Order: sequence, then C-alpha cells, then structure tokens
Amino acid sequence: MGNYYKPKRKAKTEREAERLVRKAASDWMGTKRGSATVKPTTRLSKLADIWLAEERLRGKLAKSSLDLYETELNVSEDKRYRSDAIKIKPTIGKLTIREADTARMNEYMVKLMEAGHTSKAARHWAILSGMFNVARRHSVIDHNPMDGTLKPDRNTDEPKAIEHEVFDAFMAQVRDWCAGKDIPGTPGWSSGPKRDERIYWIVQLFMDTGVRPGELLGFRKQDAELEADVPGIWVRGKLEDMGKGVGWRWQAGTKTGPKGVRRLAVSDKGVEAIRKLLAYGIDSDDNLIIPSPRGKGWNPSNFRGTWRDVRGTSFTDITPTQIRHRVGTDVRKEAGIGAAAAQLGNSEVVANKHYAARDREVDNRDALKRKSA
Repeated sequence: MGNYYKPKRKAKTEREAERLVRKAASDWMGTKRGSATVKPTTRLSKLADIWLAEERLRGKLAKSSLDLYETELNVSEDKRYRSDAIKIKPTIGKLTIREADTARMNEYMVKLMEAGHTSKAARHWAILSGMFNVARRHSVIDHNPMDGTLKPDRNTDEPKAIEHEVFDAFMAQVRDWCAGKDIPGTPGWSSGPKRDERIYWIVQLFMDTGVRPGELLGFRKQDAELEADVPGIWVRGKLEDMGKGVGWRWQAGTKTGPKGVRRLAVSDKGVEAIRKLLAYGIDSDDNLIIPSPRGKGWNPSNFRGTWRDVRGTSFTDITPTQIRHRVGTDVRKEAGIGAAAAQLGNSEVVANKHYAARDREVDNRDALKRKSA
C-alpha cells in the first residue's frame, strides 16, 4: 500500500537535476528528520518491531498483552490459523511513516470496522497509536495520526451473567462430549485418539474458581490444599509461552502482578474436580494439575480449540469470560464487589465494569430510615 517517495526533476545538467531532486526530497520530508533509528522513510513494519521492543523494555504491559499484540502484527505460520487473517505488517507495513497520515490510517480503520472486526480494530488502533508515539519520540512527527481516526467506542454495556440453568445444561453436554457422544455442531467420536475426559472436571474447576485460563492451566499440585479446614487452591502464577523449543511453562505472577496472587477456597465440587484431575497421574515439568495430554504446558490456543468443540453450536455464548462473569456476579451478590474483585484477581473498578453484574432491584429501606425530629 505504500512506497518510498521518489521525486524526479528535470534540468539542463545532471548536477542541477540532482540538486533539485535533493531539494524536493528535503521539502517533502520537512524539518522533521528523525533519529538514527527512526526516520520519516522508516516503514511501519520496522516501526512495529521498534515499538514492541520498547514496550517489552518498559515493562508496563503484561507479557500476555504484549504476546497478544504481537499476534496482530504478522500472519502466524501455524497451520491452525487462517492465512488470510488481517494483520498490520502484510496490510500496511510497507507504508513509510511519512505516508501514513491520518487519512490513510482512517481508511484502514474503517475497512476493519466495516468487515465486522470490532475487537481487532480496537487492538490495531492501540498498536498503531503506540507505534506513532514512538515516531513522535524520535522527532519524526509532531502529532499522532491515529488521534483523528475512527475507532470502536468503548463497550459501555453492563456485564451480564448467563443464567445458572444454562450452565447446568452446558455441563450435561460436556459430560456427553467426554463420553464420545454426538453434540450439536460436533460429531461423535468414532476413531483416533479418544476425547480427553478430563475436560468435564476442568470446566467444573473453572466454574468453581473463575480464574483466567492461563491461571487455570497453571495450577500446580503444590498449590492445592485439599486437607485444610477450608479447602482451597493458590493462584501463584500462570502459563506463559517461553518461545520455540521451550513451549508453555509455568511462571510466577499473574496478569495483575503481585496483587493477583491469592488463595481461593473451593467448594465440594471444586475439591472433587481437583482430586479427579490428580488421579489421572500425568507428570509434567512444572508439576501441573492440568497438563496437556502429552504432559506439557497446555497451549491455551489448543485448549480454546477443544473448548469450541465441547460447546458445539448450542452454547457458543459460554466463553471463559462468561464463566468469570458468572462467578464474579455470584460472589458480588453474596459478599460485595470487594470479594468479587479478590476472587477474580482484579481491582474493584475492573470487576465492577467488566465481570460482576449489579443488582437492578435495590431495597435499602433499613439503611435510609430516619428518626422523627
């Protein structure tokens, strides 16, 4: 979509023509010449790499967030992913910073949103905005061209939890799937490796804790305290992709840092789920309760694929996020927003905004009683 600016000028002599070309190039670039690293002629593909490296160095964003942003830069070589997915580098990576003005960036955002890629558009806007902030720090541009572009509005809808009856029906379907039966959208098992019957207990533990998927798959055997007066399990870390040749390994800390480390009491169902999972006796390098069937850290992308098979076409609304909605809402109703936030490993603001539906019927008559004067 973009090429380097190549001015052409005519003159009576070659030297004069060269002088005019240099002047035209200088006029086009303006007074902003940039640094040794980033210049007006730097392509967006290179700027993206510089931005990602600087963000990793700064350490403000969680590694999981940076890994997610990195997947939006280029098409994955993994055959399980769509080869025609819209990514930044293949689509607009050839543009130079000078060419990437507000009009062109707005055109790109509009195309994403017209195609229905609302979440992707929001991520791409955040990435591109960060990239152009890098260019501004290197004295290439005066203003960020993304500031004037169209972008998806923030979701102002209140969190809404799926009813318990729907989850009950979903768990019945999960049991059928584990048994190899047909479910809507997923044919029954007939040959090849049998279905992983641990899925039922994994989902049960998920619904009993409401943790993030990476935290769920990162539960270790030493984190479980099933014989305590109050049975529970510690959230001390999560699985992270350590790169080629290493795979997904347990790493200390959570998405929200030390504040996310917590001990969650588990119900009788949660205790049963943990015991059942431990009974499979699958060894792993990190002593995981839920390793992959081959005893490695379970790649969340692979886990999501299994999740889609399990829910079929009847329960497409049930996502890991929706399970966190349900758990957060239940805890909020019984113990308040502070307890819900602690359960989910979020701040009260985040839990209130995204995960815990509020009661719409309010009866505070006792609190509002006034004594007669």
